[in-house]
Amino acid sequence: MGTSGLQGFRVGGEDKVSYHHHDCYPSGLGKAVLKYVRDCGSMEVLRERAQAIRVVKRHKRVSRKHLTAAKALLAEQREAREGERETDYPSEEVCLPGPIQRWLHFTYESIVRPNISLESLTTLGFLVDHSSFLADCLYNQWTYIINVDDGVLEVYHGEHDGTNGRGRYASLLGAEMMGWQVCGSLSPSIAVGTSSAMTYSQMSDVDWAHWVPNMPGTLMVVVKGGRALMIVKKRGFGVGKVTAPGGKTEKGETPLQCVMRETEEELVIVPQGVEEAGQVSFQFTDGLAIHCHVYSASGYTGTPTETDEALPLWVDVDRVPYDRMWADDESWLPLLFEGTYFHGRYLFEGDTMLGMDIVTGDQARQRGTDGVRR
Repeated sequence: MGTSGLQGFRVGGEDKVSYHHHDCYPSGLGKAVLKYVRDCGSMEVLRERAQAIRVVKRHKRVSRKHLTAAKALLAEQREAREGERETDYPSEEVCLPGPIQRWLHFTYESIVRPNISLESLTTLGFLVDHSSFLADCLYNQWTYIINVDDGVLEVYHGEHDGTNGRGRYASLLGAEMMGWQVCGSLSPSIAVGTSSAMTYSQMSDVDWAHWVPNMPGTLMVVVKGGRALMIVKKRGFGVGKVTAPGGKTEKGETPLQCVMRETEEELVIVPQGVEEAGQVSFQFTDGLAIHCHVYSASGYTGTPTETDEALPLWVDVDRVPYDRMWADDESWLPLLFEGTYFHGRYLFEGDTMLGMDIVTGDQARQRGTDGVRR
């Protein structure tokens, strides 16, 4: 499950933003952008770097000089990633609008394919203008703009039921349809020199009674013959971890529709005997807030098959490799195996769990109804 979004600057009244496809969640690209702000050390340095970047409009071709520089950077990044699985970006399946599609062959391959960081963009000295991407794309989830003019980091999150009317992009054509809204803003002057981006440090810091997730999702665990069918994530959020198949709920989907679709996409099977086993809520210190409906299944049709997203892995229910999994799994997976309904709340900083609270039975069902605002 990949994401798509933008990263860049606003300086001198001009947006200088670039498309980015891989891991645009707050825990991925968002954290990298925040680190870039801190590493610059001052607003003066941010302004100097932002002003130095040349914007290449989409209807123009970049120069041979710029393409040569981009290809050289691409080669360096590929060498640095030697031995890692090569990921394909982006294709028609990403729902790119027509004007951007025409740039795929000579621009994305050399500039965007390696998911170039802001550090690399400032090194290159140019970027392709994608400032209209927020308005004309059907599938853009997270955008991070370092607004040097106003001294804020603008964070936009799409695919909501409605806008909150905040932020410069909230009034763009198409914003109402896609629900663009500002999730939050942060003064770079505050971020510079601080040691942590944490808003939360302990469970009591989270107002769970009014907590609103910004990413709905699902998980599916097939349990059969004393074994559970898990996956090894091959890309996206939690890559490399052992986890359950599942993913982000698309607009208009029910949780059950989502988990059936995601399981078939990741493992090429259709679960049978499906029941909701519980719910889990995750607050990350960088702002990501995930709420998942967890399902169990007693069987399936098809054959578990490796895909671009996942490698199937059968594990004995009494020998689950928790050391290779998210820390929360050990609290709720045994409850799923024994058929006890649960609702867990968790606070994470990156991969580290800072706190948890889990209830079962009627209390869990009541929390699942009233404890998460949708």
